[in-house]
Amino acid sequence: MTEFKKQYSVPVTLAADFLLVQVAIDIKTETYNNVLNVYNTMLYRSNVTASHHINQFIAILYKIPDEHIVAQCLWAIVFWLPLDNSQRFNVAKLFYGINRLEACLKQLLEIKLLDKKPIHFTYLLIVAVSETFTFSRNQTWDQAKRVLDNLVDRDHKYGWFGQFWIDYFDKVDPLGRIRGDRNYNVNIESTMQRFLTFYRLQKAGRSIVQSASLIPKVVIEFPVKSRGSETIAYLLPGDVEIKSFTHATAIHFITTYYPRSYYKTWRLTRSEADKQHLFSLCYLAKFGGVFIADTRLLKPNAKLAGVWSINDSLLLAKGYMGIATNFIAAKPNHPLLCAMLHYVVLNLNNRSRLPSPYTTGSFSWAKTYCEYMQQVQELDIKADVSLFSGHKLSALFGQ
Repeated sequence: MTEFKKQYSVPVTLAADFLLVQVAIDIKTETYNNVLNVYNTMLYRSNVTASHHINQFIAILYKIPDEHIVAQCLWAIVFWLPLDNSQRFNVAKLFYGINRLEACLKQLLEIKLLDKKPIHFTYLLIVAVSETFTFSRNQTWDQAKRVLDNLVDRDHKYGWFGQFWIDYFDKVDPLGRIRGDRNYNVNIESTMQRFLTFYRLQKAGRSIVQSASLIPKVVIEFPVKSRGSETIAYLLPGDVEIKSFTHATAIHFITTYYPRSYYKTWRLTRSEADKQHLFSLCYLAKFGGVFIADTRLLKPNAKLAGVWSINDSLLLAKGYMGIATNFIAAKPNHPLLCAMLHYVVLNLNNRSRLPSPYTTGSFSWAKTYCEYMQQVQELDIKADVSLFSGHKLSALFGQ
């Protein structure tokens, strides 16, 4: 009997491929509980060890919209499969995308040789530690913060993430705003805590309203990357127009549709990121559409068509340290979008010396979002804003 089983048993690689096909079918038919059953009861039986199979079991979870199901599948992967450092980081990133910060921290701390990890590891660790609510900071959080205190203090290669870390956890100095390598009184902690609170309320469905008209079927690309509009056209519905802007055409747009003072603001931008943030807000506030910072990030299985099936007037996504700046979908003249543009222009005209994320990027957008949501609550009106999770944004991009 034993020899018979050996002769006719299914090879391990075939079993893994079969499970992946089964998961793909269940996702296509939206039977997500069956997916969970495969991960919980079949992974350990199939003895999945090949690296490419493990990568596929992780990547396919981006296609599942139910974040609770994704979380349970991730724990099954952690429990049953032998993960290398890269795979564990990808699991941690998925946990972060579905707002399971403690699970994200646990996986990051499991990665060996922390001192030699690539820079994106430290970025994610900084983000997960900083975005953890005060009342949720436990032993895992304390351990992660000690790791970061050692890493950031002795190494200055972490750019604005390292600067953010210093500004966030350094003692506030009431006498100054910028001194040496510290930015004082920028209210990072209080702003982030408010932003995350509003984000949770929005996720619970208490801050969204469905509106009647659709977002214009236009995709804006600025600045133009090496991948042309013809290349990405097949990823979009046939009736979607692609508009690519260079620096020259962006300046022409601003001088045509905005006061001359906005061109002065453009000239005060200090980086390519500043220009991108300013122009994307200028265009969408005026005409609406979808802005994608880098269309090269779109994968063949991107689901951007889903953007135009959502009737909210403004679609934003949660990113590192605030609101993601690589994606916006909006109808024209949305009040929050106009407020974000006004705040960016104000910061640039005041020649703020703070880093770009504080003045034109993710943190400044989050700050404006908090003020807008506060006004909405006080006036008891509907926000007409949808804030995607990082997981949902990755799914839209086909990642």
